[in-house]
Amino acid sequence: MEGGNLWMNRCCAPCIFQLVLRYNREPGESVGRVIEDEVIAGILCDLRRRFGEHTILGKPDVDADSGSWKGMSEPSIGIKVAVLPERVKELEEFVYDIGIKLKQEAMYFEAGPPSVKILRMHDYVRKSLEGGKSHVS
Repeated sequence: MEGGNLWMNRCCAPCIFQLVLRYNREPGESVGRVIEDEVIAGILCDLRRRFGEHTILGKPDVDADSGSWKGMSEPSIGIKVAVLPERVKELEEFVYDIGIKLKQEAMYFEAGPPSVKILRMHDYVRKSLEGGKSHVS
């Protein structure tokens, strides 16, 4: 989630993109080389720095057949991040940059309408203590 409290009272757009775990095959290769751990870590650190918290969907497995592109197995992980609606285009451009860096022909990117709320338990507990009812037993 994005830093600061500006987004706390606003719905964010849920976004998902696929982060490939292998480079595309080079001539003479039967499968592409595994993308280096430090490259993946750098992408995830940059994502967090620019857009805040994110969720990795699935277990990273470079040998899994978790997707395909033009008949070629393409192991990948899904990355889910919620951003303010006005930042969806910025995240899309970030995914383009990843695709170019990893020499991809295409990258999967999905953005939904603003529907994500971050529920802060601290605020809920404080409201309960101030006279509101708690629904937790």
